[in-house]
Amino acid sequence: MAYKKKKEIIYENPEVCVYCGSDNVQTKMWVRIKDKEVMDTCSDGESEDNWCPDCKTHCRILSEEEYSEMQLTEKGIKEFKLNNLPEQ
Repeated sequence: MAYKKKKEIIYENPEVCVYCGSDNVQTKMWVRIKDKEVMDTCSDGESEDNWCPDCKTHCRILSEEEYSEMQLTEKGIKEFKLNNLPEQ
């Protein structure tokens, strides 16, 4: 079964998997049956509506920018904890 895209969309800020950062993510879509045209997403933002084949798990989807900020924040927190361990 082949599906047509409604229109070509170029994302300025692609969306990625919250766990691994892959842009190979999938989400539920509304498809017109008679011509297999993708009309719109039908996800309400729940992770059950999205799938990352790289992680093989349902996932939240973030923009690349949000993912990068999250990674920096987590890295910063880990580094802070490591650099501020109490001396024994």
